[in-house]
Amino acid sequence: MDDKIEKIGYLVLGFFALKVASWILSRLWVFGLAKPVDFAKFGEWAVITGGTDGIGAEYARQLATAGQNIIIVGRNQLKLEAMRKEITESSSATVELVRADLSKQDETAKAAETLKQMANEKQIGVLVNNAGVSYDFPEFFHKIQNSAEKLDQLVNVNCASMVQITAAVIGAMSERKTGLVVNIGSGTGDLICPLLSLYASSKAFVHHFTKCLRYEYESYGVHVQLISPHLVSSKMSKVRAGLLQPAPKKFVKSALASATRLQSTCGYFFHDLQHALVSNIPASLQNKLLFSMHESIRQRAYRKMKQN
Repeated sequence: MDDKIEKIGYLVLGFFALKVASWILSRLWVFGLAKPVDFAKFGEWAVITGGTDGIGAEYARQLATAGQNIIIVGRNQLKLEAMRKEITESSSATVELVRADLSKQDETAKAAETLKQMANEKQIGVLVNNAGVSYDFPEFFHKIQNSAEKLDQLVNVNCASMVQITAAVIGAMSERKTGLVVNIGSGTGDLICPLLSLYASSKAFVHHFTKCLRYEYESYGVHVQLISPHLVSSKMSKVRAGLLQPAPKKFVKSALASATRLQSTCGYFFHDLQHALVSNIPASLQNKLLFSMHESIRQRAYRKMKQN
């Protein structure tokens, strides 16, 4: 009897070892060995929201280098013009601009209408819903609640604008039976994140909406991918670049390699590995660790404000 139990134990361990090895090898292939994705098969144009800084700007640059014409949606006209100048001077891409403050629903609606007209006139094959806002630093929700403008920004930019922009272009993609929609979520969207409650919840919406759209449109040839990064060195995160905090250029190169190959990923091998490890920590311990980490960041922010 003991021998049988021992053999079953070895079989179970072997099964999980094979699963882990397969998971690691598949991601090493996607992120390091696979040929570049041919984005031209989706269409000639790519739309990137929040495309003037950080991850969004890199998506615009690298998709232009890959042969796409670019439509950038952003709120700062000077930054939009600077991105157009940079991309047209460094590639053969044509760049069009849509100025809109996506934290304001009326401006989002106008931008969506503009993009819908563009989608009827151009072959928009790629949409990257990158625009997003977070807290200035981790904070208790009732203190965030004191700023109605901040609440509107988090919900409108992270959720409502993504819904309207996607609706504007995905219909034309489905009619042509091809397209790629990339929604930028966050590693927090799968976790309980005390002191980042509304931000994490808005990203959880992104995750669920993406999964629903994926199955809704897969029979129409439209790929809908979720990218949920952990820390990337950017203006939003305010962290230095390193192995676990890649610079936007490195991160986007990795994330683009996963398009059509991974339905849901953090977009970067070490983030996928990090997420897998964190997700297997018991929830009670996970919550305590995240609360402690966020509270420490919160206290540092308050000390810095007092010094200033």
